[in-house]
Amino acid sequence: MVWVLFDYGQVISQTQPADAMAGMAAAAAADPDAFELAYWQHRNAYDDAGHTQHSYWAAVAHSRDEPVDEALAAALDALDITSWLTPDAGTVAVIGELESRGVPLALLSNAPQTHARAIAGQDWMRPFAGHTFFSADLGMIKPSPDIFRHVVAALGAEPQDVIFVDDRGDNIAAAAALGIRTIHFRNADELRQELTSFGVL
Repeated sequence: MVWVLFDYGQVISQTQPADAMAGMAAAAAADPDAFELAYWQHRNAYDDAGHTQHSYWAAVAHSRDEPVDEALAAALDALDITSWLTPDAGTVAVIGELESRGVPLALLSNAPQTHARAIAGQDWMRPFAGHTFFSADLGMIKPSPDIFRHVVAALGAEPQDVIFVDDRGDNIAAAAALGIRTIHFRNADELRQELTSFGVL
């Protein structure tokens, strides 16, 4: 049995809209440049549950005049979640093709717990039901080899029986080093071609 293991952001979902960061910074009344820098600087710690929702957004919006309270943190988190919930129609179509062929599917995403719950509840995530893995739930993030080992074991698979699809080269390299077959995602058309070359489409 060959599993296809998908990343989420910028593979199943579209890239965050260009105006999303500015909108969040405006909602926080924070300096846009400082906000964006801190958003990414602290993201890994949010993705592996090192930050709470409140502590993450307090760190991100540190340039605002007033402290970030729980209500503002929740509002910023909601805006952030929404910015990552637009599916890539081409990838969703490929997922549908795989499902129709009976190919088992799984998801491995670096995502905070609030984001994970929102992502898992989307209609296009139904083919992954029961086989979704999120970094904040596991307390580790890609490209750690341990997270890939955990997922492969949870699937009851061997590394060579998993095809991992991700847009980031460092994640692809980490998976490949463990013997997992990989596809470096660029667009849905190339994804379909590569899955065909692996014999699953």
